Amino acid sequence: MDNPLRNWDYAGISSLCRELNMPAGAEGAMMDALKGVDAAKLLKEKDALRDYETGEAATRRVQDALSAVDSLKRGYIELGLSLQAALDARAGYREAGIPDEIFLATMGCFSRFVREHKESFGRYGFDRFFWTFRQLSRGIYRIGELEFDLHCGHENALGIHIPSDARLASCRESYRRALDFMKRFHPDFCFDRFHCHSWLLSPELKKLLDPTSHILAFQSDFTLEEMDLDSEGYKLWLFKRGDLALQDAPENTSLQRRAKAHLLSGGKIGEAAGYIPLERILS
Repeated sequence: MDNPLRNWDYAGISSLCRELNMPAGAEGAMMDALKGVDAAKLLKEKDALRDYETGEAATRRVQDALSAVDSLKRGYIELGLSLQAALDARAGYREAGIPDEIFLATMGCFSRFVREHKESFGRYGFDRFFWTFRQLSRGIYRIGELEFDLHCGHENALGIHIPSDARLASCRESYRRALDFMKRFHPDFCFDRFHCHSWLLSPELKKLLDPTSHILAFQSDFTLEEMDLDSEGYKLWLFKRGDLALQDAPENTSLQRRAKAHLLSGGKIGEAAGYIPLERILS
């Protein structure tokens, strides 16, 4: 009898895809990519991907093992491995008593990243394997509209990441839910602030947005502590491609149009970092 730990759990992966609203085309391409792959060689990294301390090294070993595979297929294999690891992560969530709603919201990063790939390149794909061990290892949780990072690198801070589908008008609710979640499930994690590093905190956006903008309302909660106006990291999120020449940037939204004109006239956007003291949320 085949050892189930040495083979892809196609049924389990497919079931999870449905729960995560994975696009059918991406799921089919992933399943095709997994066929004929040495599952045992990759699945031995599954547990390491679910441990924050070992996850980054495990991703590199997997990438080295797949270095001869073309990038699109490699991404789908990495996605399949990640989803099989997520099946085990779910058991850990349940053992800890964490609601399945949080698990599915957190693992929703996989279907979101697949959709973002299509927005950028016109076809489904997965290119965030370097990042997602954080979700698999319970280093990042999605709670409401935002992701919260236990390893943001700032002392006494819980990090914030802003998913591309976040509704910024509901962030205050996410902050409060995150406080309750951390007290319940990570009572030993001490923090007195939320910290965020994002292009969405750039003060330059005040020149481009209406005063009623949800982005500006989001910014208003933060005390800025550093800025880098020369950074071009915003291009991936604002224009969906980080490698586009500015003159070729899309103009599908009012912010894209305003930002493009601003940049072509010599303006900057960059990025900024800031924090929210907990008392500001609790008041």
